[in-house]
Amino acid sequence: MAPNGSPTPKINIYDLTAQDTSSIIARALQTLKPRLPTSIALYRRLQFGRFLPTTRLLTNLVLSDPDAGTDADSRSEWDDAWVLAFVDRSCRPETEAWVYASWEDEVELSSESEQTQTQMQDALILALIRAVQNLNPTPKATEALRKVTSDNLSNGTDAAGYSRADYAGHMSNANVMLWGAVHERTSQVLRRVSALAEQFASVMAKNFSFVWIVDEMAEPKALPEEMRWGELERRHLGLVRSRTQIPRQEGTLAVLPNQAIFTSTGEEPIAWAFAGLDGSLTSLHVEEPYRGKGLAKSLTTKLFRDKMECFWEDGVVRQAHGYVTVGNVASQRMCEGLGGKSDWECYWLRVDLGKI
Repeated sequence: MAPNGSPTPKINIYDLTAQDTSSIIARALQTLKPRLPTSIALYRRLQFGRFLPTTRLLTNLVLSDPDAGTDADSRSEWDDAWVLAFVDRSCRPETEAWVYASWEDEVELSSESEQTQTQMQDALILALIRAVQNLNPTPKATEALRKVTSDNLSNGTDAAGYSRADYAGHMSNANVMLWGAVHERTSQVLRRVSALAEQFASVMAKNFSFVWIVDEMAEPKALPEEMRWGELERRHLGLVRSRTQIPRQEGTLAVLPNQAIFTSTGEEPIAWAFAGLDGSLTSLHVEEPYRGKGLAKSLTTKLFRDKMECFWEDGVVRQAHGYVTVGNVASQRMCEGLGGKSDWECYWLRVDLGKI
């Protein structure tokens, strides 16, 4: 319920493919920028673009009126709590929502009582979910489900212990959607309002949120003479998909910045990494015979330094980020070895719209 008899928060829904939405995106970025790096996942997703007819930005902030502003003065009774969510239900089986909430990077509690703050957070997240309920998966997403379940790919487990079936297990239920990089504080709110589909094995798997200052990273080590740098082509993406348990669509992989390593005479990659739709280090992989040579570190550094120009802005610190499942010690050490720091944990959550 809303605190102190306040009205239920109104969630505004913005179509990011409509005309003249550049100002709305600019105001959203303006709101998120002071919250970096905590807001980096949603910030980078908005920067990346690739907005589809089904792409929506949901928030209790007013972004369409240039006179309304995006600061605290424009939020009336909700001046201590606001939420921004990028939602696209056509992206199944991939991430369908990135969310940032104002309480995620607050160091000190505000003057309101803890109970009042809890009520405000619950009311906002419930209002957001109810707004999302009207955004249905598209026929394209249904086709993606058929492709994922029919692909002849390995169903082994990854470093986190999850299989392709675990990651795609929610897809037969249109009410269950995947929210990505959800901050630990917001995940607590989702659990508190009973919005999670907790029957799925991976629903509460913790991830470190590593952040790097790119200009402070060392230059990537030179490759051995028998190797060369390169980029992946469309014909390589089947191999990429076969090496991960996380369902990936080739159409998405094809538009992502990538860096790869090849043998000096070969045409097939031996290692690769992508910058995801949210700018994060994605699908980092080194083929088995080439592991233990420091290629993952060199590849990550090269990707961040050379392939992420679309995210950099004048006067803004160049920050990169990535996620590592808690317990994946090798990946954690690699990230730390490159100077990455994790100040919060996040989750990929299955949110059940039918429970609200």
